[in-house]
Amino acid sequence: MKIETASTVINDALTVLSQQKDKACVVCVPFTVGEDTVCKLLEHPKISGVIVHPSDLWKTSQLNSKTVSVFHVAEKPDPVIWNGAKAFLFVGFAQCIPYGVLTSALRNGVKSVISLYRGQWRRRSIWRFLAERHIRGGIFQRFLRLAVLNLDRIGTHSLLARAVAKKLNTNKPIADFVSSLPRQGMTQTKGIAFYTGSLGSGGAERQMVNTILALLDRGIGPIRVVCAGDPNGFYKPVLDSVGIAVDAVYADDTSANEQFTALSSAQLKLASDLPQELAMEVVALSSWLKHHQPSILHCWQDHCNIVGGLAGLLSQIRTIVLSTRSVAPYNFGFFQLNQRPTYQAFASRPEITILNNSRRGADDYANWLGINRAKIDVIRNGVDLSKLVRPAPGEIASFRSSLGIPDSALVVGAIFTIYKFKRPLLWVDVAAKIAKARPDVHFLMIGDGAMRAETEERIARYGLTKRFHLPGRMANVALALSVMNAFLLTSSHEGLPNVLLEAQTMAVPAVTVNVGGAAEAIDDDKTGLVVDKASPDQLALAVLKMLDADRKAEIARIGPEFVRHRFGLDRMIEETLVAYGVGTGIGPTDLA
Repeated sequence: MKIETASTVINDALTVLSQQKDKACVVCVPFTVGEDTVCKLLEHPKISGVIVHPSDLWKTSQLNSKTVSVFHVAEKPDPVIWNGAKAFLFVGFAQCIPYGVLTSALRNGVKSVISLYRGQWRRRSIWRFLAERHIRGGIFQRFLRLAVLNLDRIGTHSLLARAVAKKLNTNKPIADFVSSLPRQGMTQTKGIAFYTGSLGSGGAERQMVNTILALLDRGIGPIRVVCAGDPNGFYKPVLDSVGIAVDAVYADDTSANEQFTALSSAQLKLASDLPQELAMEVVALSSWLKHHQPSILHCWQDHCNIVGGLAGLLSQIRTIVLSTRSVAPYNFGFFQLNQRPTYQAFASRPEITILNNSRRGADDYANWLGINRAKIDVIRNGVDLSKLVRPAPGEIASFRSSLGIPDSALVVGAIFTIYKFKRPLLWVDVAAKIAKARPDVHFLMIGDGAMRAETEERIARYGLTKRFHLPGRMANVALALSVMNAFLLTSSHEGLPNVLLEAQTMAVPAVTVNVGGAAEAIDDDKTGLVVDKASPDQLALAVLKMLDADRKAEIARIGPEFVRHRFGLDRMIEETLVAYGVGTGIGPTDLA
């Protein structure tokens, strides 16, 4: 029998069910279907019950509660639904079966589960299924992830590392999945989609917004933004002000299963071969791409690059651009094991261009992946100099006064998210040494984050509370920089920091630790100083040199020109358009 439905996946599942020997099977449908569909499912001779997605429809339904039950991710279906069934059919990916449904089935005598798994419909023992899920999600996964992390840190591209990643993620190498996807075939004519984790106040988000605004200034579009989570972040008002639509795709068990129905049977079978942690995110984004059909998909930062690259290939997007923004992810300790094999596979696809914003960052990725450094293009950050205009003296004076900074004080400042990779405690240690040498210096830390309280405790321990100012996040970067006499960055990892470019544009001498692409952002010993060792003594000495009045006058003369020449926004957009494969100088109708 066939059922008229928005997705062919139910009929595919019923075809598989007709080939089974079971006389009684419960079907679990993890997405919304009409009551007519449920009634028709119950007419199937092998279906004894249906577990449906929770919705208002079933609150008033008069269907027999012995044959229809409602499930939720955090709940278990009514035990009566199983009623002697020995198998149940999950109309979706095996990795998305709610734990409560599995355990309820097991406790009520069900022996097997049928679901989409590794490219086809498969029947497996529930005991085996649960055992695999516990092993993959428990101690085994954490242990192997730590093992691979250590291999990465020592630069070992060994067979052991590949074998561990392969075993942990999927028995079929992800490279095979990527190579099995067809070349571009759909015709997309609806502009550019930007895919990002959030619209928070970070440097990558700022560069994405700068790119969007510059493209709009050239009349290029249409442009849409899609977030992997909450779209209501720091830069949302900026995008709203220029009419950019911002969507969100969620990979939870409710919304992603709804998006599941938008894909073809062939796409679903391909996606079912993905590692558990990626499958539904890829489905969710693929559904969005199918609806909007952009010709270009531009993804930002590692996790979105992995999900976006896979979804873009699955959706046959013409051009996929993956922007990496720092050094390779193993440096940060929270990378996922799927990242290396997936990036390696992406490097062989002609639709995909991998970018980094510094040569040092690009080379670190290439070394980590074991690929030719030419496979990763460098597009350095672009600074919109027109947005960095020094405010009027009265506005600057008012801001200083609101912070409680004396008119005669010099100010050493920073703008960053206060979390461990920015090393805020090191920043305070350096400030303490500067404070001891220069009683006239105050310190300004713009930003917020998880380590704020710990940072304030360190400040108090040094007795510097009255000379430290932490006003939180600020949208007006120019105003914040206008009160600073020197800028200090102490990060442990960086891509190519926007704030260093902005500081030099505003004639503020910058000091940074030599990490990632930070050294590429400074004209060393002219517009600032690069310090090789993250030593409080050495960093404090460098900042004290930069507080010299003659230095500031010299940087006011050469800093903006250095940034304009090497990091101008027009240059970045021209290079981005080349990455998009559309050439330069295009007009409003080219992507519309």
